Amino acid sequence: MALRGEQLDDVEAPGVRERPQRPATHRGHRQRQPVKDQDPSTWKPPLSSYYCTYAKMWIASKYHWFLKLQSSEKTALQSMLNTC
Repeated sequence: MALRGEQLDDVEAPGVRERPQRPATHRGHRQRQPVKDQDPSTWKPPLSSYYCTYAKMWIASKYHWFLKLQSSEKTALQSMLNTC
């Protein structure tokens, strides 16, 4: 059976984690700020109202790729999650 592109999104391989969305770091082209290789301990979104969403997406990405949190990164994420 051939699947079209939109049907492929509904297919989940057993034992494979869903790939998380990449955290958005800007509201528009005028407010775009480069994140580069920075983590939440050295960079935060410019809008504090976005901290909660950003932290949750960061954690989901770390979980997906089996990556560990650094202690400074964990502290920054806990602070951002307090805004939820």
